[in-house]
Amino acid sequence: MLRAILVDDEDLSVRMLESIVDWRRYGVEITATARSGKDALRLFSELRPELMVTDIRMPGMDGIELLRCVKEMEPRTEFILVSAYADFEYAKEAIALGSAYYLLKPVDEFELERAIKKIADKIGAQQATQRLLESTHRQKELLTLYSYMRTGAGKAAAQKSAGRLSVCFEQYALIGFMLNESSMNAYIENSFQLDTQLPYLQARLEEQLRCWCDCLLFDFFDASWCAVLLNAGVSLLDCAEALVAFFTQELHMEVHVCFTELEHGLETLPNSFNLLQRLNQYSFFLGEEVILGYGYNCERGEFDQVALAAARKAMENAIRESNPSKARKVLDEALSSLDHTTPSSLEFVYDFCYAGVKAVRESLPGSTKPELQEKLMKVTSQSVRNCATLDELRRFMEEVLEVLPGEEPAEHVYSQLVQDGMAYLQENYDRNLSLEEICSALGVSRNYFCYLFKKETGQNLWAYLTDNRLAKAKELLRTTQDKTYAIAYQVGYDNPSYFSKLFKKGTGMTPNEYRKADETK
Repeated sequence: MLRAILVDDEDLSVRMLESIVDWRRYGVEITATARSGKDALRLFSELRPELMVTDIRMPGMDGIELLRCVKEMEPRTEFILVSAYADFEYAKEAIALGSAYYLLKPVDEFELERAIKKIADKIGAQQATQRLLESTHRQKELLTLYSYMRTGAGKAAAQKSAGRLSVCFEQYALIGFMLNESSMNAYIENSFQLDTQLPYLQARLEEQLRCWCDCLLFDFFDASWCAVLLNAGVSLLDCAEALVAFFTQELHMEVHVCFTELEHGLETLPNSFNLLQRLNQYSFFLGEEVILGYGYNCERGEFDQVALAAARKAMENAIRESNPSKARKVLDEALSSLDHTTPSSLEFVYDFCYAGVKAVRESLPGSTKPELQEKLMKVTSQSVRNCATLDELRRFMEEVLEVLPGEEPAEHVYSQLVQDGMAYLQENYDRNLSLEEICSALGVSRNYFCYLFKKETGQNLWAYLTDNRLAKAKELLRTTQDKTYAIAYQVGYDNPSYFSKLFKKGTGMTPNEYRKADETK
């Protein structure tokens, strides 16, 4: 609501101005009235209203002098001047001082309404522009912080942005929300909601977070939200549970929520984000845990074991496929990303490496040279544990992997499991597939398959399925005269309108435009 002060030395005139129009209809609230220019100036200093409606001729300070004084204090304040005299000099001076509205007594209600409406519209537009500018500046600062958080580069710029946002990283935690889409229909429903209501979803999520503490919520990216909880003295678990309920009950979305421990100082932000990413990355791999958090159900040393379980499967698959290059890559990523700060962490690493040794042994064909077989048979668990440093362990494992036979496949070739998954999706693209059905057909756990598919292809399996559906739709548009709605049903979409929007988003053209463009080639 805009605030207004009414000023006139006659009580009757003030009451008339209050009652002659419905001020609230135009978004204006009368916050005070005054009987003199001096009283009005004092009230203005205290209340800072956006609108002053004042008589001109008053004892002491008149309306023109009041206008001049207020404009010096706040130039954007709007004025409506009222006078019983059609004095051209008054009007001329009022306009020169910035008042475009000069009404004669007795005030005509329609003229007053028009003046109020124009002023309300003008101030509303100014406020909207100001909010947009502030929002744009805020987004710029948030992007600077987000870039530093993801890359670790630009610390000085991030410090300046934090200062301009008036936020302090003395004590904070990171929390992430990853969409959990267990079927193609769930993916479609979430995509539709995100396409049509993302600003609303973002605003509601920020409102919920601010119920717990001050926060910085970053834009939706890679199927997830990330937020910094500032001065987080609240229970992170209670906060996570409340937000899971919020997503489920209000937004009708299923999410995995991950949070870090409390951290201190802006310089820790990149490492904290890396830890959150690892939690997000393996949240599906862990099982049915909806909430995953350091200090709650996952300790950093324990999490190394989780990460290594996924890496172990990936390395064993690469070894069975006689792909030493891929196995080395998995090994290097695993050794480079883990926390090796506790004895238990180091034990996980040794077990991971020895599992690789055993996988190489099992993969050796009968034609392998006897001396190589003998060399591998002599490698024991203790041989691995004799490596005193990570570099020594890495060199030891690289020598083991050199024994692998066969030519190395091209880097772009996917593992057999992912290839089988792709084939299943391509054969069943027109149905509402679920993770349970896909993984049951492949004989693999849902969590591991989701992790592996995303890791190898760079996209989740529902995005891959969408690409296949759109490719098939393009083929049908080129080779048949079927209606758009019929093609939508053929490729698995029950909602033709959503299909058309999705098609345009992916190709830049509507289905009909795509068909016409193909016909003119």
